[in-house]
Amino acid sequence: MTNTIDLWIIGSYLALVLLIALFSTKDEKKNLDNFFLAGRKLTIPALVASLTTTWYGSVIGSAELAFNSGFANLLVQGFFWYAAALLFMIFLAPKINLQTVFTLPSIIANRFDDKAAILAALINLVMNNIAPYVLSLGLICSYFFHVEKEVAILVATAIPLLYTFRGSFQTVILTDIIQFFFMYLGPALLLNILYTKYGGVEFIQSKIDPELLQLNGNLDQMQIIAWGLLAAWTLVDPNFYQRSLAAVNSKSLRWSIFISIIFWFIFDMLITVIALYAKAIMPLSDAKFSLLDIAQSELGVGTLGVFIVAILSIIMSTIDSLLFNSGSIFAFDIYNRVKNSLFKSSAVQLRSEAPKVSLTIQNSYNNKHKTELLITSRLGILLSAAAGIYIAIKSESIIELLYLLGSLGVGSLLMPCLIALFVKRTWYHSRASAFYIMLTSFLSSLTWVYFNKIYLNLEEYMFDIEPIFVGLGISFTLFFIDILRVLITRLFNR
Repeated sequence: MTNTIDLWIIGSYLALVLLIALFSTKDEKKNLDNFFLAGRKLTIPALVASLTTTWYGSVIGSAELAFNSGFANLLVQGFFWYAAALLFMIFLAPKINLQTVFTLPSIIANRFDDKAAILAALINLVMNNIAPYVLSLGLICSYFFHVEKEVAILVATAIPLLYTFRGSFQTVILTDIIQFFFMYLGPALLLNILYTKYGGVEFIQSKIDPELLQLNGNLDQMQIIAWGLLAAWTLVDPNFYQRSLAAVNSKSLRWSIFISIIFWFIFDMLITVIALYAKAIMPLSDAKFSLLDIAQSELGVGTLGVFIVAILSIIMSTIDSLLFNSGSIFAFDIYNRVKNSLFKSSAVQLRSEAPKVSLTIQNSYNNKHKTELLITSRLGILLSAAAGIYIAIKSESIIELLYLLGSLGVGSLLMPCLIALFVKRTWYHSRASAFYIMLTSFLSSLTWVYFNKIYLNLEEYMFDIEPIFVGLGISFTLFFIDILRVLITRLFNR
């Protein structure tokens, strides 16, 4: 149970976050770059804090996986993702930082067409779904404050929704910096107490199944491969793209990612070892509550409050980033593109007459357009929050939800993103095919999930074929066929 001191610590943290939101957006609305990308001037300290905190919204799910599968958590939630981040750092980051757009789907639009961009935006919104993290917040509030899960989810989501709706991308970055400090303090305090009270490696080895101390834990080969492919999420993560676009230059961006990998490893070790202590001390604990059980059992007055703040910081930093990014994508890549396609002739007329109209009228149009984007981005935030809350209320497992969202998104977006960044149009000029390939890949993965999990009600996928295999396989095959088609057509037209 939390006491008055713990409640004061939690309340002070929440008040600090809300104050930042109230006073951090004075001049942000004057410029779209400022509002959506913090002026594209993020330096290493801010980038490291934001990348590190945003990465870990699934801390409760990671502890659940580590409790059940041991050091496999460090492999599938750690090393695979570090490798993907290194690939992003070396190859993707410099190219993305040079772009002048605001979102990942806009990069797709520049390479393919608006239909592909709108579909990529919808898929990004699926990947950005806050349900796993809202569920985590709900479980924490329900656990410590003994309220119903549904009520806990609604109340816990209200705070990050409030300051994200009120603020700008700069607000998200400033809160990430505060949350970065707390996310390490809480777990470090708990691990120190556990080590002092129970001892180190010898204690854990004597209490748990030795299989859990192996790097692959108790996961089978196909599960490990599937999780490894899921780490490609990093290569199509809209939040990674947003921070890459906001970085002051590619050098700072690369260093920020490299330093963040070090911090990610430290945090993964903290959570994995704490989960193994929980397995050793209270083996009958519910896996999804194991991190909370061990904290409740071992921490005292004040330190429990700090730990709760740490977990809240980790999850809230992810929720605010996902909500803000979803709002940006909704404004730029759904509302704006759909509106332009519906009123294309008017847009052409406006452009043709632009040299003849006065500067005042042009500025008025630009201000109206900017206002529309700000309003629709906030509408996108509200819609994303509502969808996430609904799905969270209907869900039970954080890890399963994350796995599903990632499988659908990575399978359909990885190939078009890589082609958009690395394949020149002079070599592969096809535009319209991307939309149909992405749609086929996404729907095939979704159908495979429905057929196995809902229609047949299976525990495991048939033939060990995970949904990410379906999506990636179809996407790669169809793009390969289309590239061959283009090359053969070019050869015969010479």
